[in-house]
Amino acid sequence: MPPITEGTLIFNFAFDAIKFDNTDYYRNHFGKIHVRACRNKKNPCSRTILKGVPAVDILAVNTTTGYLIEVRDYTLETQEKRLDDLIEQFLGKVLLTLSAILPMKINATVTAERNIADLFSKVPQIEAILHLELPPLPSQLQLASWDRSEIQMDLKRKLKGNINPKVVSKIDHQNLPWTVT
Repeated sequence: MPPITEGTLIFNFAFDAIKFDNTDYYRNHFGKIHVRACRNKKNPCSRTILKGVPAVDILAVNTTTGYLIEVRDYTLETQEKRLDDLIEQFLGKVLLTLSAILPMKINATVTAERNIADLFSKVPQIEAILHLELPPLPSQLQLASWDRSEIQMDLKRKLKGNINPKVVSKIDHQNLPWTVT
């Protein structure tokens, strides 16, 4: 498999993986969906709240596990971030990406995209991976002191056992079957 670059990070997989938000299917179909909010009966669905559906960065699958990988590299960050926002955005991207896989399996026009969606739909286990690179300590930013294990526990509570979440980095890779440089 060719490496997948996300920002300054390079991911190397020995099995099927795609940069999901760069696929033809995502760009031409799923990413163009508009979600509308319905305010009241007189003015139903009048306000667009989301143009394009957010999705995880990488979709990977081996013989036993489907991986939904979101990459956040804050090593050069200069502004404060809210942990609650990160968690909610990650959970939303995971769930929305899952909702794209079956339609991608059926409707994708690129064979490789259709094949990875087909493989993903057959695996017995799904893992949601938040690859999180934080600024080095000492840093003035509070996010430099975020605890990956606490974030992972919060994600497990919110996903309620349906999907196994992991929060990893280049240094703490938790024996995942790919490399990151």
